[in-house]
Amino acid sequence: RTRSPTPAPPDRSDTVAPALSWYPLALTQQIAQGKRTVADIARRAAASGIGAVELYDGLFAPVGPFTPEAVRQVLGASGLAVSLLVCAPDFGSPFLAVRRQERAAAEGYLVTAEALGAPAVRFAAGQTHPGIRREDALEIAAQNLRELAERAAERGLAVCVENQIRDTRWQEADISAPFDAFAALLGRLEDTPVRVLLNTGNPPLVGTDVLSVLARIGPDSLHGLHLSDRREGGGAYLPLGDGPTPWPALKAALRARDFGGTVGIVDGHAADEDAQRSLAFARAWLSDW
Repeated sequence: RTRSPTPAPPDRSDTVAPALSWYPLALTQQIAQGKRTVADIARRAAASGIGAVELYDGLFAPVGPFTPEAVRQVLGASGLAVSLLVCAPDFGSPFLAVRRQERAAAEGYLVTAEALGAPAVRFAAGQTHPGIRREDALEIAAQNLRELAERAAERGLAVCVENQIRDTRWQEADISAPFDAFAALLGRLEDTPVRVLLNTGNPPLVGTDVLSVLARIGPDSLHGLHLSDRREGGGAYLPLGDGPTPWPALKAALRARDFGGTVGIVDGHAADEDAQRSLAFARAWLSDW
């Protein structure tokens, strides 16, 4: 018998590294509070050599003070694109009137994303409320996400859901925060246009790891990543590489999927030095993709 030749490794010469973007979480919250301006995002991004940013829905009406056209003009003057609009509708409420209000706001953010030139919108599932079972809230959230994704596709936009813990505006955890609940939500979204945004730092906060979450995401469902590093028992954002995220193993798993989506650095750092360390780490992590 002749031995079959060892298969050659796949040719990765044409593999494109994921695009890097910046989610200025801490700075955006200061802008929404009137303490900083949108021009500060443009200045910081230009100084760091970043070409794309992610924006939080709290900047825009009906919650915030800005129009998407004005923000796009300010960012565009510095050559910045918007890669993602991060939104947090609350589909977990037991009250139909509240859910309808949240749905109307979510549909409005599709218009906002289009005006910003953002190709995708991240929606949350909703926060935990008394008076409604988690299973029922997950089904309601999944239905809304499916319908929003279909409406977004008509505008040429993608809709994704993140393994979220708790939105900054919410008092309670996301209904999909526990790993089994997020897996159940993904099960309800199979064979739909809804894609997934994988946050690398959130799994330890609910007692799991990022590779387990990634394994639950369908091969064609991963839209992009939110890069963060956080430890179990504490929600503080650490400089990338200082937390428990298994970066080499994660990179290998993503390369095996031929992942080439957008990778956004979640900048929730209080100190600019930590933000710069995270940026340097992310660039090095992507450098030999």
